[in-house]
Amino acid sequence: MFSGESVSSLQNRSYAAGITKREWKYLTAFAACFLTNMGNYLAFGGIKIIPGIPEQKLDTIINLCGLQGNRKERLLELWNETKDKIYSLREDERQLGLPPFGISMYYHSTLRKEDIDTVQAWMAQHGVEGWNTKIWRREEEMERNGLPLYELWIASSEKLPTEVYTYRDKCVIEVIYGHFCEEMKEVVEHLERAFHYGNGRQRDMIKEFIEYFKTGSIDAHKRAQKIWVSVKDLSLETNIGFMETYRDPIGIRAEFEGFVAAVDKDKTVKYSRLAEISEQVLRTLPWPREFEKDVFHMPQFQSLTMISFANSSIPIGINLPNYEGVRREVGFKNIVLENILTDHENVGKVTFLIDGDQEIFKKRVQSALHIQIACHELLGHGSGKLFKQRDDGTYNYKYGEIQHPLTNESVMKCYTSDQTFDSVFGSLSATFEECRADCVGLYLSAEPLVLNIFGHTEDEADDVVYVNWLCMVRAGLVALEFFNPQTRNWSQPHMQARYALLRVLLRASENEAKDEIDQAGGSSEPPFLQLVSQETEVMISLNRSKVRSVGLPALRDFLKRLQVYKTTADVDSARAMYTEISQVPDNLLALRRIVLVKKRPRPLLVQVNTVLDESCEEGVRLIDYPTSFEGVIASFVKRFEEWTLTC
Repeated sequence: MFSGESVSSLQNRSYAAGITKREWKYLTAFAACFLTNMGNYLAFGGIKIIPGIPEQKLDTIINLCGLQGNRKERLLELWNETKDKIYSLREDERQLGLPPFGISMYYHSTLRKEDIDTVQAWMAQHGVEGWNTKIWRREEEMERNGLPLYELWIASSEKLPTEVYTYRDKCVIEVIYGHFCEEMKEVVEHLERAFHYGNGRQRDMIKEFIEYFKTGSIDAHKRAQKIWVSVKDLSLETNIGFMETYRDPIGIRAEFEGFVAAVDKDKTVKYSRLAEISEQVLRTLPWPREFEKDVFHMPQFQSLTMISFANSSIPIGINLPNYEGVRREVGFKNIVLENILTDHENVGKVTFLIDGDQEIFKKRVQSALHIQIACHELLGHGSGKLFKQRDDGTYNYKYGEIQHPLTNESVMKCYTSDQTFDSVFGSLSATFEECRADCVGLYLSAEPLVLNIFGHTEDEADDVVYVNWLCMVRAGLVALEFFNPQTRNWSQPHMQARYALLRVLLRASENEAKDEIDQAGGSSEPPFLQLVSQETEVMISLNRSKVRSVGLPALRDFLKRLQVYKTTADVDSARAMYTEISQVPDNLLALRRIVLVKKRPRPLLVQVNTVLDESCEEGVRLIDYPTSFEGVIASFVKRFEEWTLTC
């Protein structure tokens, strides 16, 4: 729509046709949100995005756009096919989720949880991982030989022969290659061109990437990730593949992403220092040594300036690869995207904070976030061991000899050889792991060793600790936006995790108050944590003098439980604990209305483009765009101009 002429040209012609400025703003806002979220559902929350401009006005603009010939015909054809769906607010289309209560392009609308579980069981038995797959059905052939028929599509450029399996007389499964084949061909073509510019190890990595995108081989991608982890001291970092599973309702299937970023070697120094002492810091975490990895691989930690990130949601921090076996064998890389972190600075008065906390919060929040993210990625996602039975029947831990930290009995429960944390914990895995990592970050933010690495001592260190805890409490309160009171479900794993931590800290404060009443009839000192609400306002009251005496012990106990349940594959205990702590009681549900009223728009990030230009000294030109909806649109149009010309 926007590729036939400049945004401003279409804007002027739309005004001449009677479109108002408000209607144009609604259109560009929808377009920018659609593009940055890679679709019409929010990447952060999974809620459907609906245009604010009326359908008939959008129809007018589409008919006005400057595309010509076949391209214009194709645009109108697509518009007529999709306009009802674009504006639809049908109950099962309002948010991402498993059918019939939500929508997901990972799963056909006729599938139910039991269907998916059956296919997952077959995949586990055959060693097939789900990262680059979807489960589908053909409505014209729902059964074969009297059994349900399922299709397992694998993303690949090559349409390899279809494989057909009958699983335990329960169903027939067709494994079909060539999902996104045209897009995968484009990726392979560009990787083949990039191959000639790499050094020896980079070329080895690109070879594996090419094999991965051609055939869908997860093993090839794992080999590429091993090389990626092993290559150090780069000026430029890049990675690509189906890697993060947040948008899958059951946390198995991943979204495609790729990034290119420049290494900031000066800022990397402080993160490298934390990595160097990480083995020492790990010993301060509240679980026995046996629950930590047997072999410690010195992790890498880099500060990057993001140049391009192809994904529906650009993170502040990254910990990759996500393959547990690769992490165990060669380690992982930790990344902080500095220019994304600084773009999240607070402007104006910070909601839900008392006046006395406004100045210190703004002064120290960047320092606090740097520590929280560093510990979250490096020592949160990077810590802990999974107890597992090997293929030969032996165990990777002393079976029957290790004492369970919560029951004092021998640890007997573990993962089987074909199980992973994601496959066992399923839909719980993403939020449970994010909660564990957040918990580690919050816990270690008060650790003197960590504070010293980042140059914070004495009073300044206390301020940073206080602001980090205040930041997490506020995040837990804001998280109520992502709770659905009708379904009692959470739509965003990170926010559910932060709310769970808020509940842990509120409960610790309540228990402290009860103890004080029992022991001495009460205390004149303010409680550790309160959410003080009035009709249109809620304020956070956090007693900084009790962070270490009340907050840390509660956090320590909760973190130990998170790790023990994860290590021992105890999903039943984990689900019971986490479901209970994630519940929203009436007194907190009442605050959700205030949170929604005070909600601020989530920022949209405008990405630059790079183009080859022989007239430039370096042969490459950087194109920047205004920080506006129109800037987002122009950036995407330029980035995909070769592709849009072929549509």
